[in-house]
Amino acid sequence: MIEEDDLPKPPADDSEKRAEGLQSPRDEPLSSLLHPKARAARTATQTHTGLTPLDLIAEDVAAEQRLLVGWLARRKQAAFEEISAFLTQQGIEAEQVQPLLDAMLERGLLHQAILDGAVYYRVSLHGSVRRLGVGLPDEIWQRVDQDRLSFLRSVSLFSSLSDAQLAAIAEKMEEVHYQRGDVLLWQGKSSDRVFFIKSGIIGITHYSAQTKEQKILNYVRQGEIIGEYSAISGASGVASATASALSNVYALTLKRADFLAILNAHASVAIELARILAVRLVNSGVRASSKTASLIMLIGVQQGVGASSLGMALALTLAAKVGERVAYTEMPNAQRLAELFALDVELDTFAHDGGYDVIAQLGASMLPQPVRATLLLDQLFARYNHVVVCVPCHAEETIGYLAGYADQIVLVGAPTPESLAQLAALNSSIRRQVNVEKVGIFRVLKHTSPDQAAYTESLRADFTLPYYADFAPYAALSPEELPEAIRHFTTTLVNRLGRTNAISLYIPTTIDVNTALDTQPYVERTLAFLGQLFGGATTTTMQARGVWNSAEVGLVSENIHIVRSYATQADLDAHLQKILDYVEQLKRELRQEAMAVEINQKLMLI
Repeated sequence: MIEEDDLPKPPADDSEKRAEGLQSPRDEPLSSLLHPKARAARTATQTHTGLTPLDLIAEDVAAEQRLLVGWLARRKQAAFEEISAFLTQQGIEAEQVQPLLDAMLERGLLHQAILDGAVYYRVSLHGSVRRLGVGLPDEIWQRVDQDRLSFLRSVSLFSSLSDAQLAAIAEKMEEVHYQRGDVLLWQGKSSDRVFFIKSGIIGITHYSAQTKEQKILNYVRQGEIIGEYSAISGASGVASATASALSNVYALTLKRADFLAILNAHASVAIELARILAVRLVNSGVRASSKTASLIMLIGVQQGVGASSLGMALALTLAAKVGERVAYTEMPNAQRLAELFALDVELDTFAHDGGYDVIAQLGASMLPQPVRATLLLDQLFARYNHVVVCVPCHAEETIGYLAGYADQIVLVGAPTPESLAQLAALNSSIRRQVNVEKVGIFRVLKHTSPDQAAYTESLRADFTLPYYADFAPYAALSPEELPEAIRHFTTTLVNRLGRTNAISLYIPTTIDVNTALDTQPYVERTLAFLGQLFGGATTTTMQARGVWNSAEVGLVSENIHIVRSYATQADLDAHLQKILDYVEQLKRELRQEAMAVEINQKLMLI
């Protein structure tokens, strides 16, 4: 293990304080902080993101507010009692302190933060995400450092709007930076703003002054919104929980009036908001139901791609791995299975030697196909621990129903332009129907002929499977008899069942701009840390270009180690705060201005 004393020492200046975002040298007199020339000189040399606290001391800010901002700029945060003591020393009466703080919170000059159960006040930072001096490659920054228009294009709420319409919305937005612990919404209070999370992660809690560690009920991440309920409901729409930043958070905010004006002006935005709220409600209802069996759904985008063969191979592997009751069927019509296994109305179940049952329910033919699918699923959940279902892409109603219960959804296509276009459209549609942090979605390209060329430019597949002339999983008796690529595919999915959340930590190999450091011990330590939390972890290395041009050393280049693990939703919810604390500790030990964490393909900076 590398000890901190072995690391190269940082430059002997105050850049580390400035990188913290709120600290100024404590020996600098308050008068110099307030002086315009001193303020301009300090701003010109700043290295951290957003505006300095000094930029908030504008001409139209009242003298007592300017005084408090200048004082708070010299420390990271202060409790009410500390602020009250300072202001009374300056001749401000005690009963005026709370109204002063409330007015500054309303104006956005201050934030409240929850730290170890206590409430503190901080100077608010505004501005866009800007690239720091060291340590993060272009590949990471391209995903974090988005302008407003690029970000709004990625928000599903605005997916149908033109660039001109998005630009008009972007002009009405304010970008705000929240530090760890800063409160965005308080329980029991309504909000006059809607927050669009551009980067970072927010914890939803029930705040208690008697509890140092607040229990996190839910998380809000990049691309999601909060405050929309209060905006729609008005004064009666108070928040039922408190939302606070668990990492550095950059958010775009809209005033309630502007948000309602957008809903009135663009019917597509209002409809999409209704759809999001409905899906959220339905998914919460499904997950809270009595469903206990896992469901894997395979969807073939066209005939002949082998989705049913892959489904039976999955059932075979699942039965061997878990040793529990597994069923395989096809919906909305299982006639092909009846013919394949010579079943009839009286005998609609085939006990496969591989340990799973093939279900070909032929009765109740007078009912509509979607209704038959719902009845069959209810019966399978009552009899089996795991269910594998293959569905054609044209059975939209059946897919829509099953998606609400699915733990994994596998989209199967061929490496052709036509199939890839269908696969991309189906992938987009499915992701709009489900909570992607609770449902694993996999894209599979399977060659359907021996001379088929790979054509994957327009879609990155999770699995690419070769052509097999005699691949017949219904005849295989064990997973070992499956072709190697198929066996890898089925084993990976079975191992990932229930572990739908991907966590990636990015470990750099340079510190202090371009000083190389063997960080392999930190990689091993991170592997052990994630492995202990989630039962396993893997590592890969990416070669990355640096993100800034140093006058001394030129463009920085380095390797980045990526340590990745997969977790159930319950495990992620239980341990996410530990992960953020761990990365914060690594950042200090490796003397980085920022480190990257990825949760379900959403990148944030610590």
